[in-house]
Amino acid sequence: MLESSVTVFKLTSLGNSCCVLLSDQYKDLKERGVDLVSFSRRLLDKNVGIGADNLLVVTEERDIDKGRKEGKLEGYNADGSAVGMCGNGVRCVAYLLTRLEESNRSSVRYLFTLGKRQVETVVLREEESVAINLGKPIFDPEGVPFNIEEARRNNFSVKVSDVVSYEFTPVGMGNPHCVIEVDRVDDINLSFEGSFIERSVDIFPQKTNVEFVEPKAPYKVRIWERGVGETLSSGSGASAVYAALVKRGRINAGEEVSLSMKGGDITVWQDEQGSIWTESPVSFIATIDLSLSIVSNSL
Repeated sequence: MLESSVTVFKLTSLGNSCCVLLSDQYKDLKERGVDLVSFSRRLLDKNVGIGADNLLVVTEERDIDKGRKEGKLEGYNADGSAVGMCGNGVRCVAYLLTRLEESNRSSVRYLFTLGKRQVETVVLREEESVAINLGKPIFDPEGVPFNIEEARRNNFSVKVSDVVSYEFTPVGMGNPHCVIEVDRVDDINLSFEGSFIERSVDIFPQKTNVEFVEPKAPYKVRIWERGVGETLSSGSGASAVYAALVKRGRINAGEEVSLSMKGGDITVWQDEQGSIWTESPVSFIATIDLSLSIVSNSL
């Protein structure tokens, strides 16, 4: 390892890239007094750092029993803001920890705490995929959160121009989501409309993730991630889309569906307790010894 450096792992799930910092490296950075907000902004910037959608930090981890572990995570977006939930990021962390562990077990279960939620994960070694349970969707204003008075005033539609407005379904999956049904997702000017809706703080006071979906098979989806921009896939976004489709009667609760995202297809279903699961593959990209000079300047 380079002097004054830190080891960072980069992984991806369906094109949604994530950097992971393990607990020993996290503790070392804390002892050095490194500000993780500034660190994450530069790390995730493709021009001055590694480049990725998010940084997930394992702050604690321990074995519960054979084949089961638990841990606590912190997450940062590319703009340095805190991650409320990052399904694919959690997926990547679970895959990485299993990859680093010397074990012959066919599957390993983890229970992670990120933000306000506990996320159950099951790593399937042979398939090199990870199933995650993000819990039950939330629709009430405080849980998402969203401004119910403002939403009702506009009949649950958001106006992006003088001639274009979209009816939306607000969903909370540990972070806020605005799910919008359209005829063709490829016709959406996502860089403008996604960004505009993300910043509609009159409706979504904490800003929001935005998902445009075609409400029939193959359920094509495009995603604008809060604090990041367009992403090729999203675990929490897929869960929110599924919840909205069930709420609007497009699919049946418990039905397993495949959502088609730019990064690939993700499998989604709802269990008998009402929790939403997603499953998709994870790919390991690199182990990087990163010079701490990356945090010498702020963006």
